[in-house]
Amino acid sequence: MKNKKGLSEVVTNVLIVLLVIVAIGAIWAFIYPMITKSGAQIEASQACLTLSTAMEITKCAISGTNVSVLVKRGAGTADLKEVKLIFEKDDGSTLNITTHTNVPTELETKAYSLTNLGGNPKAVALVPGIVDAKTNKITSCAPLPKLECK
Repeated sequence: MKNKKGLSEVVTNVLIVLLVIVAIGAIWAFIYPMITKSGAQIEASQACLTLSTAMEITKCAISGTNVSVLVKRGAGTADLKEVKLIFEKDDGSTLNITTHTNVPTELETKAYSLTNLGGNPKAVALVPGIVDAKTNKITSCAPLPKLECK
């Protein structure tokens, strides 16, 4: 009789260990996606913060129906993949112009010349776009301060 009692204690301990392992696996399966998603959001926020302090519109000049905009990028290793210029017109409407190919690299100034915007722009704002390394999708950062066009 003593042997049977000892055997049931071993089986009970093994079952408890197995239940603990299954519980740990279930908790990990629930928490892991949240941890990785939060990490990606932190990286994107950090890149956007870097660009918001390193980029600016230095000039917005109107000449007839042509508009010339200079965008200056300072130091920062953020992976800039998109530049969106948001023009605010006299009539209150906005016009978005996006480029994926002509983006300034680190410590570079780019000139954007646009014609026939369909109204006089009174101000322009810049929205940098970064790429998510895992999903390869472009995420837009917060718009930078507007610059009046003259």
